[in-house]
Amino acid sequence: MSSIDKKYQIVEGSSFSSSSFEEDYITPSDSFLFAISKKDEVNLVHGELCSYTEGIFEIMQEFQEREKFYVKAIQNLKKQKEYVNLLYQVSNELISDEEFSTELEENESKYLIKLDNKLNAKNFFTISKIMNRIGDVLLDDDLSEIFSLKSENFEKILLKAKSNNE
Repeated sequence: MSSIDKKYQIVEGSSFSSSSFEEDYITPSDSFLFAISKKDEVNLVHGELCSYTEGIFEIMQEFQEREKFYVKAIQNLKKQKEYVNLLYQVSNELISDEEFSTELEENESKYLIKLDNKLNAKNFFTISKIMNRIGDVLLDDDLSEIFSLKSENFEKILLKAKSNNE
């Protein structure tokens, strides 16, 4: 059997029984199913897992992880820019301290960077690859703010990563 053994096309608005599809075409332990949407149609590709397709899945997962961090970094840099702009306005007396405080309170999500991603070894390696491409060394606080990472365990993760590479 080839690595891709069946292809199905479902046009928008058509229907199929997902339980029947799963029973007829998907063997959970040794197959894959891709759904690729293009304009008004969805192409489904079903095939047998092999080392080639597993490698593709790993590359896709790594790409998705990096993209998640790229998007988060851009969102956070935009928030930093908005905050600096607001600081500029108050420091040049274009707005009052009260207007500054009110703006921050009323539009917290526009300025506040939430540190809601927990750093683990997988995220550490993804961020390391991103930082290697940037070519700059950032402090823990900078990394934390750019990627919304809780920084309390940077040291522990770094030591664990170094020991895994030795």
